[in-house]
Amino acid sequence: MSHHLVTASERGDVTKVAALIGQGADPDWMRKGGGHRPLTAAISQGHLPVLELLIEHGQT
Repeated sequence: MSHHLVTASERGDVTKVAALIGQGADPDWMRKGGGHRPLTAAISQGHLPVLELLIEHGQT
């Protein structure tokens, strides 16, 4: 489920990000072998509302 959080964050889908977090997706998750965390995915695409939501839910 957490890999979907990265994708939703990258797309700027605040509703989906909130739903996934509500279902237990880890906002600090990172793909195996490296890659983006939800926070860096949101930053890379300039999605400030997603960024704020992730920070509110403990993304570091």
